[in-house]
Amino acid sequence: MMTDLAKSIWPLSMGLRWIAPLGFCVTIALHSIHSEPLSLQQAISEAKKNGASAKLMEAGQSKLSARKSEVWAEALPKVAVYANAGRGNSPQDGSAFSGLFGAPDPNAPPMPDVFSVTQTRYSYGVEVKQPIFSFGRTTKALHTANLVIEAQSADDQRGKHQIGMEVTEAYYACLISRANVNTLEDSRKRYQETLDFLDRNFSMGSGAKSQNLLAKAALRKLEPEILKAKSNAELAQFNLNRLLGRPLESPLEIDSVSAWNSLPTTPIASQDEAASVAIEKRQDLKSLELNKKVLVGTAEYMTMLYRPSIEAS
Repeated sequence: MMTDLAKSIWPLSMGLRWIAPLGFCVTIALHSIHSEPLSLQQAISEAKKNGASAKLMEAGQSKLSARKSEVWAEALPKVAVYANAGRGNSPQDGSAFSGLFGAPDPNAPPMPDVFSVTQTRYSYGVEVKQPIFSFGRTTKALHTANLVIEAQSADDQRGKHQIGMEVTEAYYACLISRANVNTLEDSRKRYQETLDFLDRNFSMGSGAKSQNLLAKAALRKLEPEILKAKSNAELAQFNLNRLLGRPLESPLEIDSVSAWNSLPTTPIASQDEAASVAIEKRQDLKSLELNKKVLVGTAEYMTMLYRPSIEAS
C-alpha cells in the first residue's frame, strides 16, 4: 500500500519541482520586457494600445457597432414560437346524449338539460412578421448610425492625438526629473569632496573655519532639494506608467539617447498656414460637424415614428 501511495505522490512532487522555476522564469521575462529602454515612439504606441483611454475608445466603438446591428435587426423578419395550454369547463346539451347508449334506465336519475364537461386545450404555432415598408425609417436610422460611428471615430482620432501629447509631456518630464536627480547627486559629491578638502587643510592649520561652515551649509542645503527631485522623478514615472497602462510601480527605463535625438526639428508654420491646416484637418471640428448631422438625423427619425408601417405576417 505504501508503494502505491509513493507511486501516486511521485508525479505530483516532480510537477511541483518544475512550478517554482517556471514561475521564476515568467517573472524574469516580464521584468525584462518592462525593463528594456523605452523610446518615445514606443511609449506613444503602447499608450494608444494599452492605455485606459484607448480601451475606453475601443469599448465605445464596439457599443456603437452593436447599436448599428440592432438597427439592421429592425429590417429582418421577426420569428416567434408560442405554445399555450389550459383547462376549462364547456357546457353541453343533455338532450343530445339521450338515447345515445340505448334505452334509458327508468330507475336512473334524469339527465340534466345542461351539464359541464372539463376539457384540456392545447395550442401552438410559429408567427413570422416581415417589415415590408416603413416609409424610410430604417434607412434614416442606418444613415444616422453611420454618422454616429464616423463622429466617434473622429473623436477617437482626436483622443489619440491627445494621448500622444500627454505621453510626450510625461516622457520628457520623467527624463528631465531623472536628469535633475543625477545633477543634484553629482553636486552633492562635489560639495562633499570640497568639504573634505577644506577639513584636511583646516586640520593642518590652513584655511578658515568660515569656509568649512559655508561648505557644510551648502551641502546640507542640497538634501531637501535632492529629496524633492527624487519625489518628482517618482511621480513622473508613476504618471508615465499610468498613461502606458502599466502598474504604477512597474520599473521603467527610458532610452535617453533616442529621446534627445527625437526632438522636433521641423520649422514652425506661419499663423495663417497653421490656422488653415487646423480648420481643414482638426478632428474635433470634424466631429462637431458630424454630431450636428446626427442631431438633425435623429430629429427626422423621431418625426418618422408617427408614420405608419407595412408588415407581412
